[in-house]
Amino acid sequence: MTKESEGEAKAKNSKKSRNDLLLSKVCSIELVDSRVFDTCDEVRVKALNFVALHKCSRASFLRALCQSNPVKPNSWKAFVGFRGEFAGANNRSYYLAYFFLEKLRVLQGEPKSVSRIASEKKFPNGRPFTHSREEEPSNGMFAQHFMGMTTGGYNVPVPVMPMPAPPIPQMPPIPTSSYSSYPSSIPIPVPQVPPVPQPMMYVPQMQMLTPAEYTQAYNQGAQMAQVGYTTPAPAIPMPPAPAPASTPAPTSNPEDPVEPPAPGASPTNSTPSQALQGAAATLLSAPEESNVSEL
Repeated sequence: MTKESEGEAKAKNSKKSRNDLLLSKVCSIELVDSRVFDTCDEVRVKALNFVALHKCSRASFLRALCQSNPVKPNSWKAFVGFRGEFAGANNRSYYLAYFFLEKLRVLQGEPKSVSRIASEKKFPNGRPFTHSREEEPSNGMFAQHFMGMTTGGYNVPVPVMPMPAPPIPQMPPIPTSSYSSYPSSIPIPVPQVPPVPQPMMYVPQMQMLTPAEYTQAYNQGAQMAQVGYTTPAPAIPMPPAPAPASTPAPTSNPEDPVEPPAPGASPTNSTPSQALQGAAATLLSAPEESNVSEL
């Protein structure tokens, strides 16, 4: 055996002896307070940090937790694998590790942490261990009949807080003098829903066509159907503008007296009634003149 191997063996034995001495000193301390104030996550972190700092084996650490009934490795592995404030509260490793760490704190003379002081103010009787499955879905409910455990040779009672009774709903008082004041049916307020505006419907304005315009539009549509819609339709000729109305000739008043034309005057620029009157006068006067000439 070389000198290096002998030195390593001595250092290992000395470290092992130091760890065993520390563990034995921690187990020799007795605690008066049996209340638990740290959560499961805090106990897991502190325990793993202690094992990593002192480099002690898991078997020796589990034996130090409970000398009479050591914690099984599978139970400790399951507790370390949980995550949550209540995750692992029904595992005995949680309580044994908490009391071991509390003894270590007393041995080293360390003050209480800020979270520990806040937990003592919030839970004067210790943290409640009864919780529902929603708070810890991996472990289920904590067994309330588990009232104690062995830690270093004496039993430490685990406080169990009773669950509060559900509140009883209070009914309104009924008047004993008369029941007529109660209505037969309680009106239920119906919320007033504002009317939903309906969308307005577009109605195109129809234009009436004359028969000529209808025939023209029909012929134009037939022509477009034959030629195709891609070819523009011929322009429709616009009708000629109407001629301006001429001023009417002045008409004579029928009540005005009609003057007969002079004999031998031509009936120019005379009205039809005046021309007829002149012709009648000429015919009546013509035979008298012929009779006079014959005589």
